[in-house]
Amino acid sequence: MPDIIPLDLPASYWRGKAQQAQKNGSYPEAVRLYRAALRKHDDNAIRRDLARTYADMRCLTASDRLYLENLARDAGDSDSLYGLARNRSLAGDEQSM
Repeated sequence: MPDIIPLDLPASYWRGKAQQAQKNGSYPEAVRLYRAALRKHDDNAIRRDLARTYADMRCLTASDRLYLENLARDAGDSDSLYGLARNRSLAGDEQSM
């Protein structure tokens, strides 16, 4: 009989699975899992992880939107400011190619 995983798991479970998927380069799967974590617990740290994943996929608009949402909730979120700056750097790199 196969192991059955209940769907009502905490955000930490989904975030851990998303981090694992991102480490393995499965970015679309990581996005899906981070979104599941956000549905369980709306948190700036999870949103930053999701934004970083979008940036790694070169979906900079989606990434910027998430960082800006974090800054609207907490203007002192220096990690989100760094993420926005990183995205500007990535955008500049793409334009110079």
